[in-house]
Amino acid sequence: MLKSDLQRSPLLRYLVHSLDYVSNHDPEQLLAEGCQRLQAGETLLVFPEATRTAPGRLPEFRLGAAELLVRSGATLYPVIIFKAGAYLSKSRAWHEFPKQPERWLIEFDPPLTPDCSGDPRQARRRITSQLQLYFHQRLSADTEAAAVARTGEPAEN
Repeated sequence: MLKSDLQRSPLLRYLVHSLDYVSNHDPEQLLAEGCQRLQAGETLLVFPEATRTAPGRLPEFRLGAAELLVRSGATLYPVIIFKAGAYLSKSRAWHEFPKQPERWLIEFDPPLTPDCSGDPRQARRRITSQLQLYFHQRLSADTEAAAVARTGEPAEN
C-alpha cells in the first residue's frame, strides 16, 4: 500500500507503477483491492498509523488496517521496526538523507489472528485498539532491540 502522492513524484512514479502498489487515493478501492490480494494469498505491507511518526512518539493507529482484517479474514504478521535517528520520521523530509549511518532493527513477531467477529464497526475499533496496544508495548519494551534503536549500541549488562 502506498500514499497516492508518491505516484505523482517525478522521481518515484515509474518505480511505484512497476512495483504494483495499491494506492490509497480511493479508500473503497484500496480496501477492495487489498482484500482481493490478501484472499489471493498475496502479502500487503500496511503501516496502521498511515503516516510517519515524530521521533520519540508512539504511533496513533487508524482504522484502515483493521478494516482490511475484518473484510478479508487475513492473518496479521506484525513487523516491528526499531530505528535510531530521525531519517524517515515526521520531522524530516523523506529525501533528506542522514549525514551519519543509522541503525535499524527489524523484528518479525509470531502471527496474530484478531477476533473479527460481531458488528464490523465494533470489530474495527476493537482490533485497532488491540493492535495499537500491542505495538506500543513492543516499541516501549526494555529489549535489546529497543536499546539498540534508541542508542545505536547494544545495552550494557
